[in-house]
Amino acid sequence: MPHGPEHHLEEAEHAQHSAHSPFDRRVTLTMAIVAALLACVTMLSHRAHNLTLQNQINSNDKITERANVFAHYQAKKNRQLMDEAFGELLESFEGEGGVAFVKGKRQETLERWRANAKKWKNDAKQLESNGHELTKEIDKFAEQAHVHHHRANFFDYGELGVELSLILCSISLLTKNRGFWFAGLASAILGCSIAVCGFVLPPPHDHPPAKHEESAAWLTPDESSRSGSAAATANLDERVDA
Repeated sequence: MPHGPEHHLEEAEHAQHSAHSPFDRRVTLTMAIVAALLACVTMLSHRAHNLTLQNQINSNDKITERANVFAHYQAKKNRQLMDEAFGELLESFEGEGGVAFVKGKRQETLERWRANAKKWKNDAKQLESNGHELTKEIDKFAEQAHVHHHRANFFDYGELGVELSLILCSISLLTKNRGFWFAGLASAILGCSIAVCGFVLPPPHDHPPAKHEESAAWLTPDESSRSGSAAATANLDERVDA
């Protein structure tokens, strides 16, 4: 049965009354503000997650680069130790007559091996310095990733609180119940407070990272001991494999 003009006039009157209801205006304004806050917290959360991944990727790249530096360092030290061993072996010969293949070239060969050993030693020192710098960069990126991950957790929980506030305000607008509105306001305040804590509270360090033992990480062979050189090379191999 079609409705008459009276019914349409009544609906228009209810709509006009609803539009001018102070409670509806307050709730609608609250929802607009909460929606703006939700957009801000969501943006902060996404940026924090992106920065966490970015710093983790940078840290992993530097770890790979440092592993290559360790391998190069090991190669240089092996060459240095080999030339030093050859030089010591050649010096142990008494005169040139006892060994035919070095006869007449003993001093020349000895000087060449010593020069090569010095070159490999200098190259290894430069690689050692590069390794120290990479370790600092790795620690820096890892710390930044930890900080942004800590913030992202607060932003996520804050975003959840603000979203819940928007839902409660919507229910309040539909049911005309002030209790849902007050609950939505409380949820919005709580969510924003949690998000702000991400900037205020420092990240926890329950298990502080172990300090880098530089002397163990970049062991320099004992120049006066072949056994010390072997031990240093073995320890360096274990560090590279790790």
